[in-house]
Amino acid sequence: MEDQGAAITQSTVAVPRAEKLDHAAFGDQFCLHLDAKGRVILPSVFRQAFQSGGRLRTYERECLGLWTEKGFKLFDERLYARRLSALSGKGPRRSLYTSAAYVVPDTQGRFVIPERLRVATALTFDVTIVGNIDHLEIWPSHVW
Repeated sequence: MEDQGAAITQSTVAVPRAEKLDHAAFGDQFCLHLDAKGRVILPSVFRQAFQSGGRLRTYERECLGLWTEKGFKLFDERLYARRLSALSGKGPRRSLYTSAAYVVPDTQGRFVIPERLRVATALTFDVTIVGNIDHLEIWPSHVW
């Protein structure tokens, strides 16, 4: 008879399965300008993906990342899966969401980059928007 009490159980961390993006992979780069109100025009090739808005936050310290809502959720899930073994509590997830501004382009494709994010990445007038598969990166042109 098999000794069931001797069985060792291990807990494993399930890594979220990558879901398909709800838009074509982002690519290309565009040199643009911020207006006096801190707005930038989203290039027309990206506008449909962001019709219902997106999440904008600092990314890799030197630029901003802009994700669709679904893309940001997938980004969070990937980060959360990596953090599970090292961190506990809701602090890191809370920080991720509270640091991300919700932006919605207007009918002309413009959206405001909040001042705190412009300051954090030294965005002034010339910006470069770069497509990076699942998100856009907004760089100060002099850094890009």
